[in-house]
Amino acid sequence: MTDTHISSPLSDGISSWILAEADPPPAAPPTEAEITSLREAFGAFFGERNPQKALPLLTNALQSFERQPPDERAALYRVRGDCYMALQLPREAADDYGRCLGLMDGIGGEKADPSERPLARLGRARALRSGTGLDEKRNTQAAEDYRVALTLTGNDDLEEEERLADGVSKNPYAAWEWGMSQRGSGNFLGAAKTHARAMVAFETVGDHAAAVISALDRGIDLAAASSNQDIAKARDALELSIRSTPTVKGDDKDIPILQRVIAKEGEARMALASILWDANERSAAETELGEACARLEQLDADADARDKVVEKKNFPKQIKPLISNLGYSIDDILGAREIGCSSFKRESFLTEKVQWPPVLQEKVLKLQRLK
Repeated sequence: MTDTHISSPLSDGISSWILAEADPPPAAPPTEAEITSLREAFGAFFGERNPQKALPLLTNALQSFERQPPDERAALYRVRGDCYMALQLPREAADDYGRCLGLMDGIGGEKADPSERPLARLGRARALRSGTGLDEKRNTQAAEDYRVALTLTGNDDLEEEERLADGVSKNPYAAWEWGMSQRGSGNFLGAAKTHARAMVAFETVGDHAAAVISALDRGIDLAAASSNQDIAKARDALELSIRSTPTVKGDDKDIPILQRVIAKEGEARMALASILWDANERSAAETELGEACARLEQLDADADARDKVVEKKNFPKQIKPLISNLGYSIDDILGAREIGCSSFKRESFLTEKVQWPPVLQEKVLKLQRLK
């Protein structure tokens, strides 16, 4: 076939411009001073573990590396996002993780280290989950970020769904967080499925306490999804997981996690009592409510007794950090003195602390009024 393309100065100029945009000229390499500055920033963050010192250094490094390829700048934004998270600044962190992902999606971004994308997705998911309460939009984006991060973490020889399952098995902690984001986005059945996966994965890695917490959360997810005409699945899941809490054992060093298990059991019992009341099973609901209150009161009494022993023996008390946890992790859930029967009468507690959706809040508030 005859080539009918006719060359002209105009067409040749346009072609050259397009090629230049697609393949920009290489940037000048960083100077020795810029490399030294970057090393100092990394040393402060990764070596000294001093995010306060590292933040301005990372910002300076980003400014001096502005002319460098997108893949290198993407990695720097991801590290500064991690630094913001260490400084309890999740909104700023989410912005940097987003910049990292944007650079990797653009021209030249494909050269980035393959590990950067799942790290940035997971980082942004956790930043969005931090203090979101029931912000549906942020939870929806976080849920998608968790899904992508876990999928990319899995074996890339597998089909997508199997690869996701493999990613969950490798990081059940992120899987539990994914389930909480799904609950926050209103996807209650998806959350229940994810928490079931997390439960199995936790058992596989030997974290039985986290597995029981995941099972309890699965029951709460199903309670949110249930109607007063059909509570059987939620009831069965809640009763089974509640019965499993005594199987969590430990010694003195495990006290905080044991307290969190009991606190989550109390939350699950409140969810069970709520759906029983809504289904007009009033006697069973009142019994479950009484048991929940008793368990949570005993949790606080045991914590008080332990404190008295520590004080009597002059053991050093544990000092809480000046900055509270961001709240996205399974290790951040409520423990002793942070949850009580009366807490479930407050909408602010239900929204901000246990992050119950409105449909479940309405049921527990009816139960608390006993009408």
